[in-house]
Amino acid sequence: MKKFALFLVFLIVASVAFSQAKVYKGVSVLTATTKLGTNLFTGDHVYCTATGNEYILTANQGGSATITTIIASGSYTLLTSYSSTLSLATLTLTGKATLPWISGTHSNITTDSCVTLVASTLAKAPTVSVATTLNLPGTANTITKTTGNGNSATFSHSLVVTDSLTVSKVITGAAPSRGSSAFVTNGTRAAVYIAGATSSDYYIVRGIAADQYTRPVAGDLLNCFAKTDSLIVMRQAGTTSGQGFTYFRIK
Repeated sequence: MKKFALFLVFLIVASVAFSQAKVYKGVSVLTATTKLGTNLFTGDHVYCTATGNEYILTANQGGSATITTIIASGSYTLLTSYSSTLSLATLTLTGKATLPWISGTHSNITTDSCVTLVASTLAKAPTVSVATTLNLPGTANTITKTTGNGNSATFSHSLVVTDSLTVSKVITGAAPSRGSSAFVTNGTRAAVYIAGATSSDYYIVRGIAADQYTRPVAGDLLNCFAKTDSLIVMRQAGTTSGQGFTYFRIK
């Protein structure tokens, strides 16, 4: 009898221990509007191939449910997300780093090695958006834009490189960094408004020839002066009426 009682105690303890573990079902669907095709219960997982997102259900779902209806009901917890958002004050990378899908706004990313943006076979478009400064100290540092899928590195403020910067194609400047203007008739002074310009900025200013044969004259020799929010361009005598010029601004 004592042995039988011990055996019953063992069975109760074992059943309690095993009852703590539960197996959940996982379903994969092609898109957010693809029907589940089977009944799922709280704790089951749904993975969307099109977005790379995985959801844990917080309520039972019928076979006709879709990820779209699940999201609308709020009955889920997002487990993984391809286009995840990373918000931070400082990200310091001490070695080579691969950042496959950073999107969002970051105030500072610092690295002493290599930052590579990797394109995905799922046609995602990873973007690094830096709000203030991206620092690349040292030598042989690179920011690689992997071709395909529209991925890019966007720097809304300054890009700081303490060594050399090599550009294999064209540098495209926006309006605050480059532009063109002209003197009014034979005027000797032209002012160009540039939002954000300061008196400490540097400018490269060149005259624009009327055609491929027109040579510059001494009276059109250009000079410039940097002011807050503007560039002042001057010339000696204003020989050429409406003389045009281009400028390139450097901090």
